[in-house]
Amino acid sequence: MSFEDADDVLISACVEAGFAYDIGDRVSLVFEDDRVVGWYTVDMRDRDVGCVRDACSQIYPSEIVAGDTSAFKLVHLMASRPRSGIVLFVLDEDAIVGTVSPFVFHAPLFRICLFSLTLELETAALNAALVNPLASWNALSEGRRAKAQEIFGHFARESRRPMSSDQPPIGDLLSATTFADKGKIIAKRQLLANRKRGDVESLFAKAERIRNWCAHTRYSKYQSPLGGLAADIASFIEECLQASVELANQAMKTDAKRRRGLSSSSWSSPYEPGSRADRPLHHGI
Repeated sequence: MSFEDADDVLISACVEAGFAYDIGDRVSLVFEDDRVVGWYTVDMRDRDVGCVRDACSQIYPSEIVAGDTSAFKLVHLMASRPRSGIVLFVLDEDAIVGTVSPFVFHAPLFRICLFSLTLELETAALNAALVNPLASWNALSEGRRAKAQEIFGHFARESRRPMSSDQPPIGDLLSATTFADKGKIIAKRQLLANRKRGDVESLFAKAERIRNWCAHTRYSKYQSPLGGLAADIASFIEECLQASVELANQAMKTDAKRRRGLSSSSWSSPYEPGSRADRPLHHGI
C-alpha cells in the first residue's frame, strides 16, 4: 500500500470514529495478505521508500502481551520491554487485537485506575493516623486544625448531622483533613520508615495533583502531572503501592499492640468515633 492510500484509510477511520483520537497517536498493523508483518504510524512516512511495507517496524515477541494483563502491569512492561520504546501489542488467542502506547495512560479508563490508587494511599494514611489520633492531630498546625474543623462543620450541616456542644471526636476531624494534611501527619510522625520527611510530603503532593487531574475531564493529556514517560508513571505507581502497604501493615501492628495492652472493658477501639482513645480532654496539646 502506498503512503497516500494509507493516509486515506487512516483519515477515513478517524472520521468514522467521530474524530475520537489524534491520527498521529494511532498505531496501525501492517498486513501482507492475512499475515501481520509489522506496525506503522504516520510519522514513519519516508520518501526514500515506495510503500508502507518497506517503512513499517517489526513486531518482536517481547512486545506482545496477553489481553488480561493488568493496567499497572502494562505500565511496567511499557517502561522496560518495547524495543521501539512506544508500543506493545495485545494478543487474544492467536490474533493481535490491539496496541498499548503511552497515549492510553491519559485515557479515562486508566485515569480511573490512578484515581483509585491515590484514594488507596489517602485511606491508608488516614487509618495509620487514626491509630493514635491525638498525636496525629497535634502534628498539624493550628491553622490546618482550624480548617479541618471548618470542613467537618460544613459536612455536618450538609448531612444534617446533630452537633454536640463539645468538640467532635478527633477521628472525625482527621477524616476531614486534606490529602496534603495527611501527608504532613505521616511525614512529621515518621510513619513511613526510612523515608525523609521531604520525600513523603513530595509523594503525597504529587498524589494529590494526580487525583485532581484524574477527577476532572477538562484537563488534557498534555497537562498530566506524570508526563508521558512510562518509566515515570511506573515509578509513581510503585511508590504509592509500597507506601500504602507499609502504612496499612504498620497501622495493624500498632493497633494489635494497643489492643493487647488495654483492657477491652475500659477502652474501645481507636477507630471507633467517640471512643476514649479518640476523644481526649483537650485538643491541640
